[in-house]
Amino acid sequence: MSAQRYLEVELVLKLAEVDQFQAVVYCLVIGYSIGRRLSGGLSQPQLCRFLGWDYRKTAQAARASQLATHMYLQQQTGWCLRDERYFPPKDLN
Repeated sequence: MSAQRYLEVELVLKLAEVDQFQAVVYCLVIGYSIGRRLSGGLSQPQLCRFLGWDYRKTAQAARASQLATHMYLQQQTGWCLRDERYFPPKDLN
């Protein structure tokens, strides 16, 4: 990941502390750019870290919603699960 992308991700993590919805939208835009370069996609923990979310809390929220973690992440982020890896939403490609 380039230094510029790293700084953008750091900014997203800061935004997540202030306004999670705004951070998710911004992550989708950055994720599109990064995701195009990540032919292997992101794992669940990587996606959570990318969004500034705690993976364990995300899994707990999924259980509380009576959803599998992968379904919860897809529902909350719009990222698509393929072969156990997450990719940016297809409508952004």
